[in-house]
Amino acid sequence: MRQPLRDGCKIDFVSLQSEEYAEQVNQAYWRSCSLLLGSLLSSSFNEPAQPFGALTTKYSDGYFGYDIKSKNLDKWEPTSKDFSSLVLSLYDRMVDKKLPFDILLVQSKEAQLFSLGSSHQREGKSLLCRIGEHVESVDGPVISHAGQIGRFAILKASKKGSGMWRFSGVSLPNTQSVSSYNWGIITDHSRKVCHSRRNNNQNMSPLDLTLPYSLFVM
Repeated sequence: MRQPLRDGCKIDFVSLQSEEYAEQVNQAYWRSCSLLLGSLLSSSFNEPAQPFGALTTKYSDGYFGYDIKSKNLDKWEPTSKDFSSLVLSLYDRMVDKKLPFDILLVQSKEAQLFSLGSSHQREGKSLLCRIGEHVESVDGPVISHAGQIGRFAILKASKKGSGMWRFSGVSLPNTQSVSSYNWGIITDHSRKVCHSRRNNNQNMSPLDLTLPYSLFVM
C-alpha cells in the first residue's frame, strides 16, 4: 500500500491469490503490467520515446498494451529477438530491483501541466502512478512493486502510423507457477487474439476458459 490515506476508511489486505476479490486483483495486475511496459518502452530506444498511454483492456481480453511514438522507430522491423531483449531489460531494471508503484492523488490542473491526468479525473483530482522515472495517470489500483511480476512476454508490436507503435503483452504474477509448455500455450493464444483484434475478427474467443482463466486467478 503505497499511497496516503486521507479520509476515514476500511482496509482489506488482499493478496494476489485472493478468490473473493479475484476480478479486482486481476484488473489491478493487468493495469500494472501496462504501466511497466510503458516505463520500459519510454526509455529503451536511442531516443526517448513519447508515451501515449496504456490501452484500456480487461484481463479477460488476453493481453495488455501500450502505445508509444519515436522517430527512431519509423523504419524499425521488430523481431522476436528484440522482444526478448526488451523483456530481459524489464527484469534487470525493474522486476529484480522490485521497483515500487508509487501512487499520488493531485489536482487535475496540476497533472495537466505535465500532460498527465486528462483522461482519468474524479472530483477535480487525478490519480498518478510512478514506476521508476515513468509517471502516468491511472484509473484504479495497482500492485505494490515490480517484484510481484512472474512471467512476462511482449507478444507483438504493430505500426499505427509514422513512428507510432502499439505493443501488446501478457504476464502472470510470481505466485502463479506454470510450466514452460503451458506458458507457451498462453502466449501463442494471446498473440492470435491480438492479430484477430487488429483485423477486426470478433469470432475468436479471447481466452480458453479451461486454461487461462484458471491461471489468471491470483
